[in-house]
Amino acid sequence: KQWYQRRVAITAGGFLLIRNDGDFSLQFSLYIFYMSGCQVLQFYYQQGSLYKLRALGRAESMEVSAEGLRVKTFADLQFLFPFFLVLYCYQFYNSYVLWHLAEIARADERWEVLLCSCLFFVIALGNIVTLLQVVYVKYQQRRTRIASSSRSSVKSE
Repeated sequence: KQWYQRRVAITAGGFLLIRNDGDFSLQFSLYIFYMSGCQVLQFYYQQGSLYKLRALGRAESMEVSAEGLRVKTFADLQFLFPFFLVLYCYQFYNSYVLWHLAEIARADERWEVLLCSCLFFVIALGNIVTLLQVVYVKYQQRRTRIASSSRSSVKSE
């Protein structure tokens, strides 16, 4: 679903690896550390969701690994939302810092910094749009579920 994100992130990481800038190295390292933590949280969330689907009979047995039996599932997407929102704001901030670093960069390095800034902006914008779409779909599903359960309880009376 998010094919663009991996390719853009690999491109940005490659340029940042080539460009060893002391001003941005620490900030980028902190970003990578935080992003890794968010990916671990997302892994456990998805693993728990697949296990739940398997238990309900809505998924195939091969979709859930043996580790799914020991996973502690989080309540729902509401738990992950603030972590990812901070991560995506951090991506916008990285874009902003790189844009300003381009102003002080040497002329032959300026295009690299501007490209990384634009790549971080595209990643952040795509992630925010995707997150809002997922939240909207989940909200619509919840509203539909609540409406159908209230209609069924009224009919049973």
